[in-house]
Amino acid sequence: MSLDAEKHERLSELFSAYCRGRISRRDFVRGAAAIGGLTALQALLTACAAPSPATSAAPTSAAAAGAAPTSAAPTAAAAAATPVPPGATQLTATQAPSKLAPQRLVYAGGQDAPTIDPSDRTDYSIGALSMQVYDRLFRYEGGWPQPIDPCLCTKYEASPDGKEWTLHLTDTAKFHDGSPVTAEAVQFSINRTLQLQKPQANSLLPIMNAQSVQTPDQYTVKITLTQPYSELPRVLVQGIMNPKLVKDNDGGDNGATWLQSHEAGSGPFTIKNWTVGSAYELDAVPEYWQGWPGASRLAGFTWKIVRENTSQRIGLISKEFDVADTLSADDLPQLDAQPHLNSAVNYGILTGYTKLNDQKEPTNNADFRHFLAYAFDYEAFKQVVNGYAQILTGVIPQGIPYFDASVGGFKTDLDQAKQYLAKTPWANGGLTLDYVYVTGLSFEKQIG
Repeated sequence: MSLDAEKHERLSELFSAYCRGRISRRDFVRGAAAIGGLTALQALLTACAAPSPATSAAPTSAAAAGAAPTSAAPTAAAAAATPVPPGATQLTATQAPSKLAPQRLVYAGGQDAPTIDPSDRTDYSIGALSMQVYDRLFRYEGGWPQPIDPCLCTKYEASPDGKEWTLHLTDTAKFHDGSPVTAEAVQFSINRTLQLQKPQANSLLPIMNAQSVQTPDQYTVKITLTQPYSELPRVLVQGIMNPKLVKDNDGGDNGATWLQSHEAGSGPFTIKNWTVGSAYELDAVPEYWQGWPGASRLAGFTWKIVRENTSQRIGLISKEFDVADTLSADDLPQLDAQPHLNSAVNYGILTGYTKLNDQKEPTNNADFRHFLAYAFDYEAFKQVVNGYAQILTGVIPQGIPYFDASVGGFKTDLDQAKQYLAKTPWANGGLTLDYVYVTGLSFEKQIG
């Protein structure tokens, strides 16, 4: 999943100040809220001890073209049609530092996590939860381009031609069963991903095969690519699994069924309960091998599926929830008026769009797709989400290198729309379009 680099850079500085005692927990939480998105959520999960039922609503990053990545839910119209991803504005409780025992954070999420298998796929909910139970070879959190920071891999070298890579692992990492994270585990994890050929393998299959990963010793991994690739560390993003645990739960499908709701990782949390469609409960690992920042930490957290915006709003106001995502923009004024909530709006880099089925009529017709793009009322969409949207001017959103504001995107032009429609078999109408949206994502419903 892509992370907003600017946010990470700002959060890293904030986090460093918090860990060194230069700012209070209250200032850290408020600052994290202002930065927003999943970045702020990760900070809350790993650094905060949530004293009383606090409240922080933190919808994940909204469309780059789209919405506020810190506490309301908008999205934005994308270049060719319409936008969609979960937008975000974040609401965070203002509280003083606490010396109380670690508390549990409750996250009201609008999207399920049907699997947590590192070899399967990722999206914002799967990614947010997976990073809590699995460690990766590298961290990608700060600056732009994002620097490659060590995690399980402490250093690496590459041959001049970019085909041979040597990774050196830490010898202190432990899986949750106490066994060491070794080169064998890295080899097993990558090979399993290649073998299953699910979406997580898409960036590896063009450059690796079953013989690519070798283990010269317990903590050294040698990777020989099938073709040169200078950015290899940036695609080694999956969680590293405990081979023994996966094999013990093979089930005839390489552990795929078991790993949908169980973990085999070394991350700061373990799974307590995993009920798809209801809630995902994680417990902190007190003796996590990388330690915990500062003196406080969470005891654990619950990602509760709450699809209705009304329920999210009520839960935040009543302090039942600490964090919520994909909030309705209509709810922000009421939430912002609560004395225990602070909100900040930051636009993310996740591009929103509406998917069109190009395998059947009428949307397999390029002229009809142009008709839709010119007929869509982009300014009206911005008004529907109370202004929490930025309209794309091209395929690259603002905030990404090479963004060019002078590149013209689609704009509402009914004359152009009519001209394109006239070229289609449906110039005189006679058809009905079906628009499908995700239940609970109010901005998707509003688009239709």
